[in-house]
Amino acid sequence: MEFFEVVEVQPGIVGAFITQFREKEDQITFNPKGKFYCCYYGEKIVGVISTMETKNVMRVKSFYVKKEWRGKGIGTTMLNYVIATNTENKQMTAFASQKSLNIFKKKKFIVETEKKNNIKFLRRY
Repeated sequence: MEFFEVVEVQPGIVGAFITQFREKEDQITFNPKGKFYCCYYGEKIVGVISTMETKNVMRVKSFYVKKEWRGKGIGTTMLNYVIATNTENKQMTAFASQKSLNIFKKKKFIVETEKKNNIKFLRRY
């Protein structure tokens, strides 16, 4: 059984990871505001996720798993982690590509609108 650990980190670590490992076709952006988390497998960073909060909403952002680590439960582990940090039960939102849409749907996010480039705006109440 593989063990993954999600840890809060400084924004620069997530930004560097995304810059280094994203594929040309990946639709991901990085904003240095919010809380940032890395998913580690041993000493290796295999995925990242971040959140930004307002008074009533927690937005999931910068959600990315290295291509060779996809399909191993890392995205689900990271999303579960940030959902668990939502102790005030704020409404959660995210933008999702087709690659990550099913992970969000399994966690009760619903598609509200479709944006350009097949990106979906999601909400979890």
